[in-house]
Amino acid sequence: MQKNIIMLSILIPVYNWNITSLVSELKKQCDNSDIEYEIIAIDDCSEKAFREQNQTLTSLQNVSYSELSENIGRAKIRNILAEKAKFPYLLFLDCDTKICSEQFLQTYITHYQPNIVIYGGMLYDAIPPSSQQRLRWNYGRKKECLSAKQRQKNQYKSFNSINFLIDKHVFDMTRFNETISTYGHEDTLFGFQLEQMHIPILHIDNHVLHINTATNKIFIEQNKQAVENLYKMYRNSPKKTAFRRNIKLLRLFHFLEQLHLVNLVAACYTKHHERLLQYIEKHSSLRLLNILKISYLCFISKHYAK
Repeated sequence: MQKNIIMLSILIPVYNWNITSLVSELKKQCDNSDIEYEIIAIDDCSEKAFREQNQTLTSLQNVSYSELSENIGRAKIRNILAEKAKFPYLLFLDCDTKICSEQFLQTYITHYQPNIVIYGGMLYDAIPPSSQQRLRWNYGRKKECLSAKQRQKNQYKSFNSINFLIDKHVFDMTRFNETISTYGHEDTLFGFQLEQMHIPILHIDNHVLHINTATNKIFIEQNKQAVENLYKMYRNSPKKTAFRRNIKLLRLFHFLEQLHLVNLVAACYTKHHERLLQYIEKHSSLRLLNILKISYLCFISKHYAK
């Protein structure tokens, strides 16, 4: 693609995060590139302190910052951002990220091809955080910090909405499912929709640094919420076999269903979950987190059963 026809909308959903440094770096790279651009950030009803910090962005040229009066969730706010975008190419970035390279935007421009999605990937700091925040860090380092070569082996499973470029017309055909208003798996469903529409995802090494500061306790609760979302998606999907193909947790759940073991695992969750939660929070164990997730999935499958 020729540089002089690049028209890019950079879209940032914001929640309880100061994005002034992120926007400053993006704007600097845009101003130093031969592109036409806009940066749109929408705050999803953050705490007052964060809103006050980010309101300084309103004075910047080519930057639009606005605030919502109520929280609408990670899926719907991304759809609204895309609706507001006036340019044909959309770069979505999560607010709790840091640009790792001075060539970040140029790398996306260099790799761009029509009618595909490009995912740049993410990194976590090599220095571990405090023990109270170690679980999220452990998970990110093991599950999410993958090279483009590793991710491309299973392009749809490896998609994450933290850092990706997409044609506006392709996004308009897919969009995020707004029935998912709480944390977790909105990008899983988006990736599945791309797969069903045969829209390829190109994985490149154009990482952002994820600066998530969730405590162990918060991350455990986020995982439980994500399991609930995943089960609702699975339950409502007309293509259950295809949907679970790339999701290990659903494949395991289906295996337990075939062995008629779901009730037993659900009963184990009821009896032992408090002790399990305490142990995961204290020791930041990914193995026990996986046990929690499958047992909780079995438990809620009984709760939501007709």
